Amino acid sequence: MVTTLPEEAPRTALRLAGAVAELVDLLAVEEADPGPQGRDVLVRPRAYVDAHLWDRNLTPAAVAEAQHISIRYLHKLFEGHGSTVGRWIQHRRLEEARRELARPGREDLTVSAVARRWGFASATQLQPQLRAAYGMSPSDWRDGRTNAGAGRG
Repeated sequence: MVTTLPEEAPRTALRLAGAVAELVDLLAVEEADPGPQGRDVLVRPRAYVDAHLWDRNLTPAAVAEAQHISIRYLHKLFEGHGSTVGRWIQHRRLEEARRELARPGREDLTVSAVARRWGFASATQLQPQLRAAYGMSPSDWRDGRTNAGAGRG
């Protein structure tokens, strides 16, 4: 029988409690299977991703840690919604970069600045991903914005 607890006990107890809560939550999600009309268990992780898109160190592990869940559980949640955490992060970054490049009135905005703002290391990293996702390069998006603005008058 243990009569005294080591000094790490509070920290260990919190981690164990979090793990148990995570397991119960996972079981509840799997049992209830609320479907598309039910509560979206990805609201908080997705909101966290949106708030940290600028951070080049945003990874599935960082999202899981911020949500106080295991990375395995986070992957399970996204898998249940037809995606992966990494794909979701990339999708959101590309979406926001594309939106900013297409925004009128920002002719002074460089592709490099947009890339850095949305978590890409450089325009060189953004370019092939944007082209693969949307069929246009960053400069095409920016030029389309400029040409559309010039056509109005």
